[in-house]
Amino acid sequence: MLVVLVPLLLVLGGAGAAVYLKLDHDADQRAAKREAAEQREQQRERAERQRQEDAQVQADADALQVDLREDSVRDLENAVKKDAEENVSLGLFTGPITQVQCDPVDGNLDDLSIDNVKFECLAANQENDDGTIEGYRYSSSIDFESGEMRWRVGGG
Repeated sequence: MLVVLVPLLLVLGGAGAAVYLKLDHDADQRAAKREAAEQREQQRERAERQRQEDAQVQADADALQVDLREDSVRDLENAVKKDAEENVSLGLFTGPITQVQCDPVDGNLDDLSIDNVKFECLAANQENDDGTIEGYRYSSSIDFESGEMRWRVGGG
């Protein structure tokens, strides 16, 4: 009986060891898959944070660019006012020039894909009771790429 029992115990022990090794291997595989999934999720989250940071940096840069464009429009208004005041001093215009307002006619300052924007400017020498202004029209443009401003008396 011992002759049968010893091989049987060996077979059962070997089978138990095989089952244990298989279960241990499967647990290791599940742990490795879980760890790989966690790493992919962390990488995805890092990439998303980086994308959001990059988008914010771009938005800030765009806002700064729009601010610079608005400064350029104020510079244009100052240049047109100086030109209109010179025309008053020459007797070509009636003064005084109280303000200049320049409005884009093709494009807008927020569209950073447009480098050259045309403006219609009004060099005002009269403010009406209803808040409107009257004066002399200037056609102008700003090339935001080069910074060049142009203006001339008259529309169109």
